[in-house]
Amino acid sequence: MNPRRPRLALVVSDPAPAYPPALTAELARFSSSQRSMLALVMVDKLSTTEAALALGIPVEQLERAYRDLIERLRATLGGRTAPVPVPVPVRRPAVRLRKVS
Repeated sequence: MNPRRPRLALVVSDPAPAYPPALTAELARFSSSQRSMLALVMVDKLSTTEAALALGIPVEQLERAYRDLIERLRATLGGRTAPVPVPVPVRRPAVRLRKVS
């Protein structure tokens, strides 16, 4: 006797958040490197220095391109977004360790 396994169905009520179609279309026009740049800075929260290093480009080039991309997205949305500041390089303080007795 070989009992049959019941079939399971996966039900997804909301597969993805709804983005404005104009935003989705504009992001589709960006090159893969431009989308990567946005993802590194906005999603992964890397500093401009870290993102530029990851992409192998100068920091100034990344900052200029990032500003241009954000302006394109703002124009696409009709200026309905809050200003997105250009991330500044993060200066991490030097940590000094001392021996605890």
